[in-house]
Amino acid sequence: MQSDSLKKGPVTGDYIFTRTDVANALNTDLIDSENQSILPSPSRGRFLSSVSYLQLQHHGAMNAYQYQPLPSGDLRIRLVKLHSGPKTGEITCSVLQCILSETPEYEAVSYCWGNPEDKTTITCDGKSLQVPSTLRPFLLRTRAKGRERILWIDSICINQLDNKEKAAQVREMHKVYQKAMRTLIWLGQDSENSTLGIQFALLLHKLSLDTAEKRKSRWYRLNKVWKCSGIFLRQWTAFFELLERPWFSRAWIVQEAVLSFYPWILCGDNAIPFSTLVGALLFAFTDQAWIFEFYGTTNMNILLWLHRSQCEIAQGRKRIHYEILARHRQSTAFDIRDTVFAFQGLSGFDSFEQFGIMPNYEQAAEKLFIDLAVATLGQATYLDFLSIPRLRSREEGLDIPSWVPDWSCRTPLCLSFLRIESGGASLRHAIPHDSTKGSIYRPILDERTKRLNIPLELSGYNVDRITSMSKPWGLQETKGFQSIRKQAIVLQKNLLFVNDWRSVALAGSSWEDEYLTGESIHDAFWQTCVAGIFAKSKEDTAKKYMRFESRQRFLRHIPTLGLENHLWVFMIIVVVGHVLRLIGIANPEIEFRISVSFMINRRLLRTEKGYLGMGPAIAEEGDYIVLVQGARIPLVVRSREWMWELVGDAYVHGVMGGELWNEEKCQRMYFC
Repeated sequence: MQSDSLKKGPVTGDYIFTRTDVANALNTDLIDSENQSILPSPSRGRFLSSVSYLQLQHHGAMNAYQYQPLPSGDLRIRLVKLHSGPKTGEITCSVLQCILSETPEYEAVSYCWGNPEDKTTITCDGKSLQVPSTLRPFLLRTRAKGRERILWIDSICINQLDNKEKAAQVREMHKVYQKAMRTLIWLGQDSENSTLGIQFALLLHKLSLDTAEKRKSRWYRLNKVWKCSGIFLRQWTAFFELLERPWFSRAWIVQEAVLSFYPWILCGDNAIPFSTLVGALLFAFTDQAWIFEFYGTTNMNILLWLHRSQCEIAQGRKRIHYEILARHRQSTAFDIRDTVFAFQGLSGFDSFEQFGIMPNYEQAAEKLFIDLAVATLGQATYLDFLSIPRLRSREEGLDIPSWVPDWSCRTPLCLSFLRIESGGASLRHAIPHDSTKGSIYRPILDERTKRLNIPLELSGYNVDRITSMSKPWGLQETKGFQSIRKQAIVLQKNLLFVNDWRSVALAGSSWEDEYLTGESIHDAFWQTCVAGIFAKSKEDTAKKYMRFESRQRFLRHIPTLGLENHLWVFMIIVVVGHVLRLIGIANPEIEFRISVSFMINRRLLRTEKGYLGMGPAIAEEGDYIVLVQGARIPLVVRSREWMWELVGDAYVHGVMGGELWNEEKCQRMYFC
């Protein structure tokens, strides 16, 4: 006589998963009883009406697990029933099939796959199944004696060898995370500093919750300085090492974290709400901005953009698909097609569907990117899409036209002058630039453009040519503990960057000489550095720049005295700066430096006519500046016989308001 929890079904080898079994599986906490980090138990009450529990007959010892196809009709998914057990030994589980609307309560898992060739074997329904090795420590940690867990794990619940199933499940994955009672974000096992990093995140988040009145007190300020204002605190190193975990760089984690009802971060035996980590980083930005001169990580930017998407979804804001893709462009995926597919479920979902962007793992990445560009431009009246920064030349990237963004290319940071990442294409009124005075243009595109690689026909004309450029302004390596020596090297390199940009701007002139707009060259220079976008007002930004310049005037004495190659000089300046900060005297550069994010991975340009501007890092001397009908931003192009190669977007001071626009000068321009 079989128990109620496991009854033989009508077909040999199949079983029915009953309500009793579901109730038993749900009687669990997030952390096992051996752990100290115990989260609130999930609410009970949702039961499935019918769930099939698939188990194939044994054909010898440990045959490979075979997936049963998911029936058509109602959206169905698989869930994993992780069997209880110790934190070592064989991992066993069962796979359940169910209709998404009728699932039991389950926890979704977000983790980093790692090397796709690095696999480990678990036992699934008595058969062997290979899963990413990075998953093994999580499964061992999560299972607890006497408890079973119901989980959704993509590498187990989706047949990775079936491209059609994979595409269909990926299309609906956002619903899986939205329905999960919580999402477990697995950062990996403990490291030397991981516990310290988690504890410091909790401290920063706690400080961020203090009231404005409390922050005014002398005791609060002294306490804050003691706890988190020391550059040499190991806590800062531990905190940023935590953000360097591979999980943060994955493309898929964005929707996994953004769409989840209740995401929690697990790192070794530690657990904190995802919102706590985000709150800690936001507090560091607003209250401890000085730290980012010496610490920083690409993943930090990814986390901030992720938070922005989270806020937009909570507020019901919609974004155009390419705004979403540009925003999360720093994220990576082993399959480069996922640099598009991974973001379909975000706030641009309607836009993705409108332009026919559906997961399809049987098409090449090049075709995906071209089809996306053709569909976007084919429905456009404004050509903001062309202002998405190009991050590498055609020779270095995929075999696609220059006007098609290569979404697989990841760089530390490069922002669009239209602020496309922040919704600049949707909120046209929020951007002050319009170099073609509201002109509109709809390119003629059809299937031949995609099949035959026919050049893109636009309408515009040359306005200038690049004659000199600075080196690209790069983000410096700031990983690990930032010793005095490391900080001095950062300061030394920053001085070289600033002086390089100044020399291109001056080009033998004086700061007080008149620029083409009637301003001084000095005023044109600092406005170019912020791309003509002022956080509060032009006057306020000018004051911040003058404070920046006051320190730079002092630092310029170093090369004048021939000491620019002596690191000890910069080490002394670093130490003095920290002492001044601890007694309440802030670095005068910080506020302006926060305003110049557009400079990262850009060059300062000077043109034949004497204009100053910023352009792509891949720009070259001799490239042209063109105005294109329908494009609000000037473009940098390169001559290719009778055609043009799009190099990227540009800010040209004195051109951004349409000062050089004349529609009668427009001619056909063909872009390869």
